[in-house]
Amino acid sequence: MEKVDAQIYNDKRRILFSTFHKGEEGEHQAYEWLEGYKKRRTLNVPSYVGLKAELDFYRKYRKEFGLTVALDAGESADFSGIINGAGFRIDVSTNSDFKNLNKYEPFQRRDGAKYKVALMDSSSGDLVDLIDVNFPFCEICQNGRLIDIAILLGENYNQYGESKWTNDQVLTQVCSHCQRLQVIHRLSTHFLYDYEHIIRESSFDSENDLNTIIHTHSMQSLKYLKKQFDKSIFGLGSREYLITDTSDADGFWGLRLYWNDPIVTGYVFDEYRINLFDI
Repeated sequence: MEKVDAQIYNDKRRILFSTFHKGEEGEHQAYEWLEGYKKRRTLNVPSYVGLKAELDFYRKYRKEFGLTVALDAGESADFSGIINGAGFRIDVSTNSDFKNLNKYEPFQRRDGAKYKVALMDSSSGDLVDLIDVNFPFCEICQNGRLIDIAILLGENYNQYGESKWTNDQVLTQVCSHCQRLQVIHRLSTHFLYDYEHIIRESSFDSENDLNTIIHTHSMQSLKYLKKQFDKSIFGLGSREYLITDTSDADGFWGLRLYWNDPIVTGYVFDEYRINLFDI
């Protein structure tokens, strides 16, 4: 957001929430004024969408979360509130792709502040998700954050080499700095395959086709695993032989990520030198 647009946004935001606080009539008037800013192009489209999401969130959850409107003090939060008995700074968004952990980390390190990203549906005005971005700091290296990553493992076999027709999935925390891995939960599921199996068994004619197959598998796996683990997941990967020298196929067995949430971009890697045979 350009400096001029940001100033207009903040000015109109103060007016709208000041108006909103004047009772039921003020609530209606705030929305009317917001629509007027859009029609007169006082606000550009992203600013209008952002302010409407903030108003919708505040209107629906100000009592439940005890919300207080945050000042424009550079703390990367729109509100503060209480969720499940704990205090949080809340950043409202209609697209989490434009949010990143590096916005919140300075305040988390300095002040111990806790953040949640409130993901809103811009069409319905409903809350889609409250994304917890308070990743623990690594106790070993003291520098990294422990990111929640799910690993899709290969097919399971019994002692006779016969297939059990299952694959395991493990929820792990991986340090963004020292790459220490810790297993948190484990599942064994029928027909939730690792990426190697999906790629090997799929037909595709181009790299775009392959990317579509990988994305579809990632989204389906993510939806299932978030529900089963009852936890947000910020990366998905599989065990894979990663080639470092194409001349002799030299490399190592490690972890390859096929998907990560943009919120942790810069905190996760495509490849990890992590031994997954012991998990």
